[in-house]
Amino acid sequence: MSRILQICLMVLTAALGVVCLIQWQRESRVAAYVAEIKSQLGQARETMVDQTARLAAWEQEIARLTAALASQSEASRLLPQLEAQTVEARQQWEASQALLTQQQASLASLREQLEKALDERDVLAGRLNERTKEFNALADKYRAGR
Repeated sequence: MSRILQICLMVLTAALGVVCLIQWQRESRVAAYVAEIKSQLGQARETMVDQTARLAAWEQEIARLTAALASQSEASRLLPQLEAQTVEARQQWEASQALLTQQQASLASLREQLEKALDERDVLAGRLNERTKEFNALADKYRAGR
């Protein structure tokens, strides 16, 4: 081979080595970039999973609070009605208490009247028994005198 061809071959070989070196460095940088992108993607996925879990928890909390608010507003809506019913029930109770007191007083009066009537009956029964004894004695005298 001629000297020029050998020099060209060496220059081309050197150039090919430089191209391979440059290509290798480029591939290394691309591989590092891809690894970094994969790492970022993994972190993004973890963040997304965490955020999704938080979102689900927040949605549940919102649903719970909405239900509690609805229940509270329902209770608030019913409160005046329940208060009115309570006032009405209290008035009925007070009227019942007044009626009960009146009935107890009437019952006490009736009890006194019954006791008086029983006492009068006992007196009259005693008189009747005395009169019956007197009549029987008189009837015995009449029969004995005949």
